[in-house]
Amino acid sequence: MKEDRDITLEILRKLFAATGTNYSERLIDYGTSLDNARPLEKHDGYGKLTDTDCGDVVEVWLRLRDGRIEEATFQTTGCLPTHASVAAAVALAKGRTLRECLRITQSAIIEELGGMPGPDRHCALHAARALRRALRSCVTGRKAKAG
Repeated sequence: MKEDRDITLEILRKLFAATGTNYSERLIDYGTSLDNARPLEKHDGYGKLTDTDCGDVVEVWLRLRDGRIEEATFQTTGCLPTHASVAAAVALAKGRTLRECLRITQSAIIEELGGMPGPDRHCALHAARALRRALRSCVTGRKAKAG
């Protein structure tokens, strides 16, 4: 399985180099990782954002324990930068308090990804907004379901 991922990553790197797409190694790693890419059946917070321009859907689930994010997962129908952005957002959220998670902004996500080309920066904004909606859901107690 790891060999398949390594081959996929190498193909992507060559493709991006050939097309002049300037994605960082961290963006590619987050964008191809399936860690945390699943819904949480038992969750305390859920946030969903749909981009009306491109149709990308970003969903975030959060589970709390002792006031901290114990588990954070996501699903997206988006492109590689969208997948990378929401994967980074949930990784940054794990172990933090709700208040600390408010610092996970578009800029923080882009920094975690090692940068992002200008045309793709909206992907990080969508991830930050979906996370913010999930945080709000934790506070209000409204546990919306996927769909």
